[in-house]
Amino acid sequence: MPSRLADLDTLPLPARDLLNLDVYHQKGAIISSRGCPIGCDFCSCSAIVGNTYRVRSVGHVLDEIQYLKDHYGLHFFDFHDDTFNLQEERVFDFCRQLRERELGVEWGCFCRAAQMTQEMARVMASAGCRVIQYGVEAGSDESLRKMHKQTLVRQVEDGVRWAKGAGVQQVVCGFIIGHAHDTETDVRATIDLGLRLAKLGATRLTLSLLTPYPGTVVYDQRRELGIDLICDDWEQYTFSRVIMETRHLKRDRLRELYVEGLLRFLEATTQ
Repeated sequence: MPSRLADLDTLPLPARDLLNLDVYHQKGAIISSRGCPIGCDFCSCSAIVGNTYRVRSVGHVLDEIQYLKDHYGLHFFDFHDDTFNLQEERVFDFCRQLRERELGVEWGCFCRAAQMTQEMARVMASAGCRVIQYGVEAGSDESLRKMHKQTLVRQVEDGVRWAKGAGVQQVVCGFIIGHAHDTETDVRATIDLGLRLAKLGATRLTLSLLTPYPGTVVYDQRRELGIDLICDDWEQYTFSRVIMETRHLKRDRLRELYVEGLLRFLEATTQ
């Protein structure tokens, strides 16, 4: 396999002039880093962009924001980094330089709850961060350990509390059910955690079905893990369709729990 590009600043900006941005919901999508070293067993990040964390310089990222604001009139930017806040010093540097440039823009990003601090949430909010999304994935420390998430439930609870307290407008928490080790009890613990996070300040809860993609641990070790793929149509691998079953949960029951979770999450965030 060829080596990954180390200096991301050598890449040109995306050729947005070849696109009709009006048809895109997230017109200001930006990627400021690549790779993730955490190694969650369900995640395809390392298979696609590697597990070595590589970043663009803050100045390079802000130049792209400036360009998009000047040429397209954009004022909100969605960062699609797998983990925007992996390096605390870089987050603080980005927020400081963004304020210094006085661009007057707002933004959102994906963060790891385990890397979040109260001060980081405050600084991000003061620099225009309006959306933080956490990949929570499961409802207990034991389940999180089994999937190599390297996160504790209390860290997620703190992350939600701190983001909301700092004034971040949307705090999104994402969950996955159907992990190889998931029993019905585990799934209900995951749903219960989502409901608890809504009370702590989460404004949106998302629920996905485990979807093993090639290159992930859950795909490569599916037989040892007891995962049985029941569908080989890649068009169905959308996170919202049951394409597998496990030793503990068959397809029909997994589908029922998924629908139940969706309804309970919706009710918790629309009251």
